[in-house]
Amino acid sequence: MTFTGHHAPAPGGSPLVASALTKVYGSAQTATHALAGVSLTVHPGESLAIMGPSGSGKTTLLHVLAGIVTPTSGTVSWRGEDVTTLSEARRTVLRRQDFGFVFQSGQLLPELPAVENAALPLMLAGTARAEATAVAARWLAHLGLAGMEQRRPGELSGGQAQRVAIARALVGSPGVVFADEPTGALDQATGAEVLDVLTRATRDSGAALVVVTHDAGVARHCSRTVTMRDGRISGEFFAPGAQPAASGAPQAAASQAAASAAVARPVPPAPAPPAPPAHDAATQQAMAAHPAAGYVPTHPTAADQESAR
Repeated sequence: MTFTGHHAPAPGGSPLVASALTKVYGSAQTATHALAGVSLTVHPGESLAIMGPSGSGKTTLLHVLAGIVTPTSGTVSWRGEDVTTLSEARRTVLRRQDFGFVFQSGQLLPELPAVENAALPLMLAGTARAEATAVAARWLAHLGLAGMEQRRPGELSGGQAQRVAIARALVGSPGVVFADEPTGALDQATGAEVLDVLTRATRDSGAALVVVTHDAGVARHCSRTVTMRDGRISGEFFAPGAQPAASGAPQAAASQAAASAAVARPVPPAPAPPAPPAHDAATQQAMAAHPAAGYVPTHPTAADQESAR
């Protein structure tokens, strides 16, 4: 699908770079370290899955990367700006203009037809209604919803509604699309179909895709997967044929170096993580999803050390 004018994605794109992120809720003895020194680069055009069990920090990481939540310390660099230092008003504009979002339940407005739901970000940004709905209609057609432009959310299946949400996320040509459990409310077959549509559509648009999930099946659709445990990145995988970061060094190892070099605001010290099992559940699931992929453990376990011999 080709767009012209201000709806076309910028060529080349910019990386989204997070350095030494921490997020602490509470204080002193009641402090909860949702993030404990996470560094991560989202490369232009890549699809990245962030996996982990409940409480691992994956959703907090997505919210910090997207400028929804401010970290306790660390930085998020995007197109020359540190997102963490921006005012709430500026971050609102950033989320509307540079980022797209797909949520588990779609979050469509029930009183609006599909084409207006998809066009909403453009209209909020000041684009004339006729132009905004024309762009949205092209996206809906691209996603297999031609002829359904005037249907309201209640007249759509779950998979169709998520396609409208994907169109809404992409209609403004964002640099990064964030998806939080986008298939969590769908059956397995419909979820796989929606993931295929989402990854292909973001690739076609030139955007990067960041998907948070606890489902290893989602990772099969992404070029890279990182696993999280106790607020830290515990492993990294590349799909067959996908390439690591340009430096050639594992992203997980690079994140540790970046975390050491970053200047952090004072926070309560993070507790040492418990000794990991042979492989934590998220890692085992990701390894099953990418059986031929490279696995880079951030905190090598006994099993990792034995397999490296």
